[in-house]
Amino acid sequence: MCHSPEKWGGSSFVRYRQYSPTALTNAYISVHDHGSSVRGAAKKYGVPEATLRRRVNGTVRLDVVKSGVQPVLSLDDEEAHMVNHLEYNGFMRVWIQQERNN
Repeated sequence: MCHSPEKWGGSSFVRYRQYSPTALTNAYISVHDHGSSVRGAAKKYGVPEATLRRRVNGTVRLDVVKSGVQPVLSLDDEEAHMVNHLEYNGFMRVWIQQERNN
């Protein structure tokens, strides 16, 4: 089934995560502490109902705000690895050129 962009707000794509973590936290507190409905709190705070429901049910922890796996290397480690890689490739390029000239 293909949806026309005009039907969905004139854009062919939907922006990812258009709500703040604070809004999600406030919606969670509204449901958990004040007894609001998930649907009502989601609408009031502008967060997706399914996202809030997963937090309320405990399927996803409230503090999880990024999707995907955690990076293996820190930014400093990644930068150091890249520098080593470029230095090694530069050395190999010089060595190969010298071998070709001999």
